[in-house]
Amino acid sequence: MVRHVPILTHLAESGKVPRMVDVGSKAVTNREAHARARLQVRRKAQSVVEVI
Repeated sequence: MVRHVPILTHLAESGKVPRMVDVGSKAVTNREAHARARLQVRRKAQSVVEVI
């Protein structure tokens, strides 16, 4: 089975720092994005962070 691996276009050649991408030539469209994250912190830090 051959698996397609997407190319990440927003990374610098070093692979570490995001870079700006010129989207000036793209058509204007409605777009929507969703994200999810998990954050692990110590209890002391958790006491000062507001969870939405």
